Amino acid sequence: MQAIITETGLVVDVGRFRYILSYLRTGELEMPPTPLECQRLLREARFYELDAVVSEIENHLAPRDPIPWWRRARVFVYDHYLKAVGALLAKWLFNQLKKYLKTLTTVGPMEKKAEADKIVQVDAAEADAGSKYSSGVGVARQRQAIVGGLRDSILEFSRGIRGTNPTKDVMGLL
Repeated sequence: MQAIITETGLVVDVGRFRYILSYLRTGELEMPPTPLECQRLLREARFYELDAVVSEIENHLAPRDPIPWWRRARVFVYDHYLKAVGALLAKWLFNQLKKYLKTLTTVGPMEKKAEADKIVQVDAAEADAGSKYSSGVGVARQRQAIVGGLRDSILEFSRGIRGTNPTKDVMGLL
């Protein structure tokens, strides 16, 4: 226990009242290095009803960022974890990007091949339809030629032989 005797003969515990005495002498508050000492200082300031000191300490203790109150080793561990998580996150994002690019590079040729297959199928269907149309036209012309030939034969036959009816004979042959 450190104690000093003041000019007035008062024995003062320097360790306990150091910050309050410093504030009363200089008008500036020196903050303790640890949160526990800040809490003790806050209790003393409330006890002595030093409102300016109380508000300054409360502002200092306001939870802005938890890292200043952590021990140094804990900060390094936290930093280590953050770096590990960051590396995992970066690796995960990179892998996701690789998968996406791989999908794009494989889907592009697949889409082109599918489009080419579609064009081939459409062309084959059009050619098949054209072939069937031409075949149908050919069959129809053959039938017309056959019927025309029969008609001509019957007309010549009926000219040569009297008493035949060309319409009835043609219909009978058909």
